Amino acid sequence: MRSTKYHSDSPALAEPPWHLFTWLMHRWRIRRMRKFAAQVIALAPNTIAGFTVGRVRMTCLSGTLWVTYNDDPQDYLLTAGQRFVSRSQGRLVVHAMAMSPARFLLQRSDER
Repeated sequence: MRSTKYHSDSPALAEPPWHLFTWLMHRWRIRRMRKFAAQVIALAPNTIAGFTVGRVRMTCLSGTLWVTYNDDPQDYLLTAGQRFVSRSQGRLVVHAMAMSPARFLLQRSDER
């Protein structure tokens, strides 16, 4: 049986193929989050929006938001100026509560 050695200048290619796959997925997620780095999102009154996100910081810019996160047993009610920071990757659901539209800023978070 022949032994296969992996070598290259790239640290990812110096490992077996599954490490390459893991490295490529990591790079893809980073690029996807860069595109997602900062977005202002507006919701019509009594509208629900859902996002699958990594670690994000959400700041309410106007209106009232009800925020639910799948890894957090607590729900949050945010008004203008308040923020929510997720601690891990998961599903974020945002509901515009009031009779007026709501806006929020969703951006990647480096906080722990």
